[in-house]
Amino acid sequence: MFIVLTKTFYDKGVKDQYLDLCRRSMELFKAQPGLIGIRMLISHDDTHTATYFKWEAKRNHEECTANPDWSEINKEFEALMRAGKIRFELNTYDVLDY
Repeated sequence: MFIVLTKTFYDKGVKDQYLDLCRRSMELFKAQPGLIGIRMLISHDDTHTATYFKWEAKRNHEECTANPDWSEINKEFEALMRAGKIRFELNTYDVLDY
């Protein structure tokens, strides 16, 4: 199993736009082979989201991010990042079973 945790900080002025991009992204994620599940959390102080992705394997995540279906949504995310309206962090983890 392979886990991806993202955290995205956003300006409140772009919250609705950002959440719409997230909603559209979730539809693409759900169609990807190897995705086990997604959970998205919104902070109580309304400044960021955290998203937890559970994949069958690392290669599933890598294939997902290489999928050309992301090109339009990625352009919109990148425009918000270049404008300084959102900041994105991504961390990946292998699961240790004890």
